Amino acid sequence: MGSEIRETRKNGEPGFHGKILESDPPSRLVFTFIVPGGETTKVSYDIESQGEMVTFKITHVGNDRDSKEYKSTSIGWAAIVSGIKTLLETGKTLDKDSVSDLF
Repeated sequence: MGSEIRETRKNGEPGFHGKILESDPPSRLVFTFIVPGGETTKVSYDIESQGEMVTFKITHVGNDRDSKEYKSTSIGWAAIVSGIKTLLETGKTLDKDSVSDLF
């Protein structure tokens, strides 16, 4: 635990960063999530088998619902989940630019 996680955008600018708080492969990952100039929040990914189905749940806590960060990350998570769903169903990734057109 404690390893850093860092996003670097296509243009080289930093995106979010944080530290891994919990890792239990392949079912759970928890990390802090900090956008430049933003507050520290927490994200968890949980994957659970339910028979022949698998559920994937993202939980992001710590932002006030009226904040700019809440609105921005809500759109971001929707795009990420859409991309994961497409990859799992088709084996192909979504183009980042086309995803931004959806939201």
